[in-house]
Amino acid sequence: MHLPPAAGSVEESMNIPSLLIMGAMFASAILSGAGLMPGGVAAEGELRTEAPVIGPLQENLTSPDAFSRGIGDWHFTMTAVARYTLRGKLVARDNYSGSTPDTLSPVDLSFAWGKLIEAPYEDYVSYYKEPRHLNYHCHFPAGCPALNYSYINGHSSNNHCIFANESVQAAAEAVGIGDVVEIRGYLVDVRGVDSRGSTYTWNTSRTREDELEGACEIIWVEEVAQVSGAGIVEDMECRWGL
Repeated sequence: MHLPPAAGSVEESMNIPSLLIMGAMFASAILSGAGLMPGGVAAEGELRTEAPVIGPLQENLTSPDAFSRGIGDWHFTMTAVARYTLRGKLVARDNYSGSTPDTLSPVDLSFAWGKLIEAPYEDYVSYYKEPRHLNYHCHFPAGCPALNYSYINGHSSNNHCIFANESVQAAAEAVGIGDVVEIRGYLVDVRGVDSRGSTYTWNTSRTREDELEGACEIIWVEEVAQVSGAGIVEDMECRWGL
């Protein structure tokens, strides 16, 4: 729903469907490190000297890895297409249970970074969840330059999380709205087949420039940590142990 602006202000309400987001624009000085290509993508095998302070970092794989999981009469294969790190402020989350894919990806974590988490803008943008969607509402008062749709779209994301094990999931459940969180793992494409021969397909976004349906990142999550600035203040790191 789009709301008309109030007098002397800029007001906007937008639905960011599934699965949108994580666009091409990063806040200045978000990413640093050797081997980084434009858009925060690093070539596989090149040295990365620092993790991003805030925002996403993608390292494309030339030889994809694969993970597998059985749930009931379904067998899933997750093919990793890129290593992935995301550090941002947790602005929304949602838990799921029941049918596929909810049993495979039981949690969505939604993040913002850049100007969206800085004063004064953080007070003027609010977020709310619908199933597998991130939505936001913004109201910029007179005298405050508005952030446009492209910037908000490019500095926020809704992420479907497939946890490597129960310890990683527990670490993710321990973080709360407003925490600065870092997650590490892989972007994955999902393929499933059940005992009756039914199939299931779910693909991750591979770019920061897409939006709407199919633009969400699907992450095989191997590590979760709550951070403060560039330093970890509470270590909740959980490494893959399947």
